[in-house]
Amino acid sequence: MRVNKRDLTNDDREAILREILLNSSKTSLARLPNGIAQVLAENANRAAGTYETKALTVTKDVYRAFLVEKVLPAIVSKWPCPKRIVHLQHDNARAHVTPYDAKLLAAFASYSKSGWTFAIKPQPPNSPDMNNLDLGFFAAIQSLQHRTSARTLDDLITNVHAAFDTYPFERLDRTFMTLQACLVETMKCFGDNAYKVPHLSKEKQARLGLLPENVRCPADTYDSVKRSLDSVDCTVMENKFQEELDEARSMHELAQELERIALCDNETVDELMAEVGIDPISLDNDE
Repeated sequence: MRVNKRDLTNDDREAILREILLNSSKTSLARLPNGIAQVLAENANRAAGTYETKALTVTKDVYRAFLVEKVLPAIVSKWPCPKRIVHLQHDNARAHVTPYDAKLLAAFASYSKSGWTFAIKPQPPNSPDMNNLDLGFFAAIQSLQHRTSARTLDDLITNVHAAFDTYPFERLDRTFMTLQACLVETMKCFGDNAYKVPHLSKEKQARLGLLPENVRCPADTYDSVKRSLDSVDCTVMENKFQEELDEARSMHELAQELERIALCDNETVDELMAEVGIDPISLDNDE
């Protein structure tokens, strides 16, 4: 039986490499670049107890553990505001825990004894402009990280940390201003996302010393939005939002299921789509 090299685990690959190095002649090793044989040999024969960084599949348990063990303690140690009310915003990815996760609520309750109030607020569906990270911070960090090559996961992690440390905080502050401007535009559209991300000429204003600390919401916009909210039942709005959130999560889960199915298995795809009530269409040209 022929073994596909893609099915080999890292341990299998290291075992094969170990045998190659042990049985290779000096002539074959001489063809390798200077020092590479020693590096490969050391990697294949790590000492017992040596730590190795490996990729990890992010599940709800992993996400919750990261929040409880790393994010919350970091917020508590660095929070500058005397008002200890923190809302954690995340998108609706499948691996993210819900605001009603029992273990996470227990962690929040333990911090409440010290005067902290933590809560999770999911990001509105189809609203990337409501997230400061999506507006520019992630793209900027990734752009800096890509300038340095990485051969291992440890190198990649080091590059990401370096990009985060070297990113100018002034630019991050401008991204927060863009977020505030998007919030104002959303209010003008009464909660819709049918607007363009506003350009505030922030760099030009900063050079002239005219860049404000925050974006001001026009008084007429505030008044009109307040009148609209007062005329609508809050419970009805919350139910409508929950319906949109459930629909977005269902579509996301469906997309993930379709990705797991081999595209060549048309029958399986058709059966899955039939189960969720979607009529398959053919892309072939009609003759």
